[in-house]
Amino acid sequence: MRVVIDLNVILDVIENRKEHVGFSSAVISALSREGIPAFIPSHCVTTIHYRISKVLGKNKADDSIDWLLEFFDVLPEDRDVFMHARKQRLNDFEDAVVASVAELNHCNFIVTRNVSDFENSRVKSVTPAEFLQILDAMN
Repeated sequence: MRVVIDLNVILDVIENRKEHVGFSSAVISALSREGIPAFIPSHCVTTIHYRISKVLGKNKADDSIDWLLEFFDVLPEDRDVFMHARKQRLNDFEDAVVASVAELNHCNFIVTRNVSDFENSRVKSVTPAEFLQILDAMN
């Protein structure tokens, strides 16, 4: 199994978003514990650093990137990914890029809180809670 983690799930953990951090951090812990390859699109790295530095400061942003790179593999976004994303039937280009990265890298799931944003994705999107149920069913 190969899994792409959407930006909102990672921000739930880094920003300690009270209503979402439980399931989101449980997903990351489970992926690590089970040794399941977990990926993020490359644009997430710079987006997270920018956002966290504005909200929590540069030191927290640097620490967040170190944590991110320790737990996730980063999938590159190149011309082919962007061309593929332009052909996706998704409303948001950033979501189309995430879906394209997942598809072109043979991932099984996109874990996101915004499942409806990926309705037309060729890679199945699931919420963190749904993904944990999938893992439980596998064990």
